[in-house]
Amino acid sequence: MIVVALGDQDSFMLQARAVDAGTQMPNVPIKIYTMTQQAIFHCPGCGVRLDKYYKKSTEQLRREDLNKR
Repeated sequence: MIVVALGDQDSFMLQARAVDAGTQMPNVPIKIYTMTQQAIFHCPGCGVRLDKYYKKSTEQLRREDLNKR
């Protein structure tokens, strides 16, 4: 899970990657998706609101370098 700023509000994102960020992909004739992300608001395991639970530590979770909107 990462935190990215969308406008003036932080958003929590789940990301899945097929390869490391920045890896050069070979030229192939079809479109290959190497990363997907989904905004979430609640923990998938326990249901807690993420913005309330992590409000004091979002700075440590922030990864603008991984934001691929």
